[in-house]
Amino acid sequence: MACKTGQKFKDEQVMQSQDQRRSVRLHEENSLSVTTIGVSPKALQVMSKDISETGVRVRTPDFIAVNTRLTVEIRFSTPPRSISLNGIVRWVRELDTMSMYEAGIEFDSADDETADLLTRYVSCKRRD
Repeated sequence: MACKTGQKFKDEQVMQSQDQRRSVRLHEENSLSVTTIGVSPKALQVMSKDISETGVRVRTPDFIAVNTRLTVEIRFSTPPRSISLNGIVRWVRELDTMSMYEAGIEFDSADDETADLLTRYVSCKRRD
């Protein structure tokens, strides 16, 4: 990749979770495909608010419960490519406007190639 280019938490608890990040976030909005893992998989369209090598913050009209296991598909435009990562919802909060939710998803497994692509993408975008 070239560098050209339901449970609800109180806000205080959400902020504590957000402050425990292990990686610096890249603030970027992108459409992502998210699918719940389990007996009745559900496909969701979400918008990323920020992303790092270890997770992503998303906004969605659908409530996603804490501890829900998910597959997140990220599509890169340059070069055209997509990667899939498994993750778990670590926090959720309801936004006051637009009947929307924000959720923090921690990535919990990725093969070496996928992890490397995500790291390079985030690093390159930070420099742009």
